[in-house]
Amino acid sequence: MSFEVWKPIRENAKVNAEVALRSAQAVGTIPGSALSLADDYNALLLDNFKEIAAFLDTYDLWPKIKVNSLATIWLQIKNQNNNRALGGKLTGILAKFSAIELLTAKIDQIFGEELSYVEKAEHAFAFLNRKLFLIEDYRDRWLKAFSDQSEPILEKLGGLHLFECGIWAFKAGGPREETDLILDQNIKDSNEEKIPLVMTEWKKAKDLGDAEIKITEAITQCRLYSGGVARPLQLKDHRFVVIVSLKPIDCARTIDDSGKRYLVRNIAVQRPNPSREARS
Repeated sequence: MSFEVWKPIRENAKVNAEVALRSAQAVGTIPGSALSLADDYNALLLDNFKEIAAFLDTYDLWPKIKVNSLATIWLQIKNQNNNRALGGKLTGILAKFSAIELLTAKIDQIFGEELSYVEKAEHAFAFLNRKLFLIEDYRDRWLKAFSDQSEPILEKLGGLHLFECGIWAFKAGGPREETDLILDQNIKDSNEEKIPLVMTEWKKAKDLGDAEIKITEAITQCRLYSGGVARPLQLKDHRFVVIVSLKPIDCARTIDDSGKRYLVRNIAVQRPNPSREARS
């Protein structure tokens, strides 16, 4: 998961940048070692900057960053590296500090957006369970699909509910193909750009043992997907495995696998009334 990869890179860069900045501000008070210290901190921050840039390359995050402003700072950094005077070296530290601060802020914003989409999807699944519990004719549609052994219909019903909640769910149609759950067409053929795109895999299960088998199947299928059309609003690190059952199944959990985070959630079509269960 790229967020987990980012955290240590971020911490290391932020600590080094703060120390380098404080040292640059005080370096004039240590004349004998000023040039050496400035060289050390310039090299350290340059390594941090390159590590952050490599992270952006690896996870294809550059499109979400303002490249023009970063390109300008990078040019400043390269120019300052060629300056052998102490003043130039100190300016180089400040330029690298600014670049690291800008990059970390932008990347933090990206992950903040991703986590907000996760929360939105979580709310949509919780809402679906409540809707099934409360609205009888809506529950009957799901019961019919469940009784007919029709996993694709359950998938479409779930996709429609998520779309109503502002989440565009898709499944992997191949290594680089996203298939709309409702229309069964490749998402690249759609012009919709303003709804967060979330990968889901829906599985029907009769009990906990069956659910565990279906969870493994779902994650195996999801692994085949390597990413298709890049979109500005898309969950890249989180995928939902949705287990649809007649009664509630205690299978909800988070699974980290191959750099992705799978959120397993249960949708119970015929949830018992808690008050009636308590009386029985």
